Amino acid sequence: MNIDHTTSICTLAFILFFISACQGPSQKVEEKKETTVESSELPISTTSDEAKKLYEKGLMTFDLGDNQNARTLFDKAIAADPDLAVAYVYRSFCSRSSKEFTDDVKMANEKNKGLSDAEQILVGLDNTYMNNDVTKRMELSKSMVEKYPNVARSHVILGIAYEDMNDHKSARDCFQKAIDTDPNWMGGYNSLANSYIFNEPKDFAAAQTNFQKVVDLMPNESRAHIGLGDAYRAQSDLEKALASYMKAMELSPNDPVAFSKAGHANSFLGNFDDARSNFEKSGSLSEFPAAGLNFTAFTHLYEGDHAEGMSWLKEQAMALNESDLSADRRISTQVNLLENCMRMAYHIGNVAELKSLMEVFEPLDKENSASEAAMTEHAADMKFWHGMIASLEGNSEMANQLAEECKSGVASLNNPNELNEYHFLKGDIAMRAGDHAAAADFFEKADLRGILPKYKAAMAHKAAGNEEKAMQMLQEIADFNFNSIGYALVRKEVKDMLASSS
Repeated sequence: MNIDHTTSICTLAFILFFISACQGPSQKVEEKKETTVESSELPISTTSDEAKKLYEKGLMTFDLGDNQNARTLFDKAIAADPDLAVAYVYRSFCSRSSKEFTDDVKMANEKNKGLSDAEQILVGLDNTYMNNDVTKRMELSKSMVEKYPNVARSHVILGIAYEDMNDHKSARDCFQKAIDTDPNWMGGYNSLANSYIFNEPKDFAAAQTNFQKVVDLMPNESRAHIGLGDAYRAQSDLEKALASYMKAMELSPNDPVAFSKAGHANSFLGNFDDARSNFEKSGSLSEFPAAGLNFTAFTHLYEGDHAEGMSWLKEQAMALNESDLSADRRISTQVNLLENCMRMAYHIGNVAELKSLMEVFEPLDKENSASEAAMTEHAADMKFWHGMIASLEGNSEMANQLAEECKSGVASLNNPNELNEYHFLKGDIAMRAGDHAAAADFFEKADLRGILPKYKAAMAHKAAGNEEKAMQMLQEIADFNFNSIGYALVRKEVKDMLASSS
């Protein structure tokens, strides 16, 4: 679990951005015709040329990160061949709700008959996100590389599995292997660039080099310029980042992500009205309403008005009750928005509002939990949030009890990140008890890729007298320049703190 982001199976399209097709030898599979597409793609089992064509186009679109249009193409591929299992797999990665994801995983399993090894592995990987089993994910990813060692994408798949285990060095080795295997495929460069931006040790110059390779390979694709813009943004070259995003908008005037990225740059440049306009435009083009609404609310946080951001976002969440979204998409979106409101309430210490939000959030989150693993996470999440309330109220005994129940609740999940919330809660309890050294230790165990745990760890170090360590961490936060609830909550405060100390 990441304290900075809503934990939802719907984030799979981002998590699995580069689990795309892989090359493999053509072979007969029962009575289906296995067709190999281009050299960078796996053999698929279909007798429909139309399904094959649509699937290929969907993969290319998905590979560029355009999940909205990729989903439409996978819909059409499935209509042409309802037995095309991997189309369900990839459509699940483009899901707009927990229910959509779960339904597609179930369909992929139903169609998992007479498939190639590569297709069976992809169906198996899909299942590991249903049951949150990273060990099985690693096993399957290694088998993909063993069976398809000369396919660049297989190495990216393994790299993602290493990332899910927080082994970023091994992940980068895999991404570099993908580049070495196929220097003309963008996936290896893109994966490596994103790793250098978001995972330690970070190297923004290396990220820029790799994103530039993507632009060189695909100069007319908006998403290539978006990646390069992200590298500029990571280096605080916000004007250059905005120019890259504007180029993406020019290339794809209906791409919601291009407008959203421009909104991020404008947010950090202090152009809040322009940012809100960008996010509104992005929302009008997107099938995923949560992002634009969250980012608009975050502009108020960047201005220092947390109460306004929380009030506005809560209003948007409740207004969705009158929207024309399907029930599952509405609930998934509301869960996302309301949990960010809860994080705002926690950060400003508004216990009454946090309790009020919990009353609405808890039943929605339960309804949104569409698998056994998701229900397990839901129960643990509720222990976490009730524990946070107890900690805010000064009831450390109850908070500690709920922390232990949160920890034991996720013991059955095979994922190294499942204890992030436990560690964060224990850090909060220790901080309020004045045990700053213990608090720093707990917050650092809560995954420092998240801005809020890093901020809390920095403040604990500062309180413990470790001024140099605290200032180093705060400077890293100030230079982050990527939009998340954690960054929005603390960016202005951190920058003001650094300015006053210089």
